[in-house]
Amino acid sequence: MQKEPSKPNAKQKSSDDDKCPAGSYLAYFFMFVIVIFYSGYLYDTEAFRNHSKTFKVLQPFEMLFDAVEKYSPFHQFLSGGKKST
Repeated sequence: MQKEPSKPNAKQKSSDDDKCPAGSYLAYFFMFVIVIFYSGYLYDTEAFRNHSKTFKVLQPFEMLFDAVEKYSPFHQFLSGGKKST
């Protein structure tokens, strides 16, 4: 009688399977919050500034969004089309 070849273990665990996915969910949550805040900032900047005076948590986001507005080359590209010579 011949012996049947042994089948490899169909479910082998990798080191990634043991990790908890909470860290990635938390990172996605924070990215989602930043996108929502930035959307609100772009929609109505003055209202966002008024709310950031009331809610101190929004002040760092306001500073970040102001820096993005100031230094991003994409806003210059989208805002005009005229080149200054």
